[in-house]
Amino acid sequence: MNIKQAKDEIRHTVQAYLTKDALGDYAIPVVRQRPILLIGPPGIGKTAIMSQVARECGVALVSYTITHHTRQSAIGLPFIEKKNFGGKEYSITEYTMSEIVASIYEKMEATGLKEGILFIDEAYSLVNPDMPNDFGTEAVDALVKLMEDNRDDLVIIVAGYTDEMENFLKSNTGLISRFNKFINFPDYTKEELVSILAVMAEKAGLKIDDAAKQKVLELLRKKRKEQWKDFGNARGMRNMFEKFVVNQANRLVKLENPTRDDLMTIKEEDVFDR
Repeated sequence: MNIKQAKDEIRHTVQAYLTKDALGDYAIPVVRQRPILLIGPPGIGKTAIMSQVARECGVALVSYTITHHTRQSAIGLPFIEKKNFGGKEYSITEYTMSEIVASIYEKMEATGLKEGILFIDEAYSLVNPDMPNDFGTEAVDALVKLMEDNRDDLVIIVAGYTDEMENFLKSNTGLISRFNKFINFPDYTKEELVSILAVMAEKAGLKIDDAAKQKVLELLRKKRKEQWKDFGNARGMRNMFEKFVVNQANRLVKLENPTRDDLMTIKEEDVFDR
């Protein structure tokens, strides 16, 4: 899979950044190390891949997703001082990004590891194009400082969707200059999505027969371009799988004496998505 190539590239970069020479100094000087930017569509499994990379590299992982709630924390509450931006006065806090910094120290304390990966997903949420004068700009400034101050022992990886991350990078000139490693995650192919569905079924103690797999592939091929935008790759397949399980259950209740194979198999007649 192309996804595997992207994962290998991340792992090799992390290993290169954290490799030390005989004197215990980083082989690649910290001043030359730069955060990694992952760009890709939803449902690729970026967080799961980062967990695998950290485990394979033997380092800690702090994974932090900027949601609506954490955005408020990252922006900084409560407000403690006033500053002037663009001729207007704003209330800000010097504790911006404190939750992320705290989570790093908590992980170090829990694991005893002082090297690791700080993975910030959906960082573009800090930038709100509809509200350019909110405190997201100051939060991004703090993120840039966080990258600079903590790169001695951390490989910082920021991820998000393609269009949104372009806006994120444009929000602060310091961001573009600090990223020199861009890794693109492609969408899964339709055939790969069917394979992912089969793995989901196996983990649930079920199997999908060949006729059902072929019908799923046909459903995917019939999706229009605008439908793919919101499908979400593996996330979309999870939703489809859950519907197929319900369809199977509705079919089985009509059988008087279902066999074990009936109970364990998603069949072609169970594959409809509506």
